[in-house]
Amino acid sequence: EKLGRFTSRYRQEELDRKVLVSGRVKSQEEKILYSVDTLHSAITAGNQVRFKYCDWDLQKQMVPRHEGQLYTVSPWVMVWENGNYYMIAYTEGRLKHYRVDKMRKVELLPDTEREGAEEYAEFDVNQYMQQMFDMFNGPVRKVTMRCENRLAGAMIDRFGTGVTLVRNPDGDHFNVVVNVQVSPRFYGWVAGFGTGIEILDPPSVRAEMKKKLDELEGLYR
Repeated sequence: EKLGRFTSRYRQEELDRKVLVSGRVKSQEEKILYSVDTLHSAITAGNQVRFKYCDWDLQKQMVPRHEGQLYTVSPWVMVWENGNYYMIAYTEGRLKHYRVDKMRKVELLPDTEREGAEEYAEFDVNQYMQQMFDMFNGPVRKVTMRCENRLAGAMIDRFGTGVTLVRNPDGDHFNVVVNVQVSPRFYGWVAGFGTGIEILDPPSVRAEMKKKLDELEGLYR
């Protein structure tokens, strides 16, 4: 009930399904739910939280970001989106999201006060989540991309842990083949990684990516 009250765009029946799995809670789900409960307690009390944040590596293992540095943020709301819990928190002058299953050692800081009230009062949670996650809306194509190794986590976050990452002989890149809805937002997403991602196939999608980049370059000539 508590999770249902404080989670945006979240179905109570989905929560019930995740709490009970054949009379027991799976290990990973249990860890996530403990983190979720701590985060909700902080939201209710108006406190900050501290945690370590992780990224996926090529072996699909969680590796602490920035050599395990601790993040201290002000949590405002929990969101259930695309099968994952997210915390939206205020930090470094803005609101941003964190995936709860990538958080480790979540700790409520009882002697702190949450920050960012003015920013959150003007924040549209649903619009933010739509912009972040409802990004691809177009015909489905099988796309092959060549990515720098540092983007393994971004690919797993976007396409799930079932995605196959194939190492390149150069040792610095991997290939990934995924079914995506090809749209302007997809091309914008790829462009956001700069030279970190190259579309290899199909030729039509690669050509469209080149066309959009040429159009963008033309604006600055």
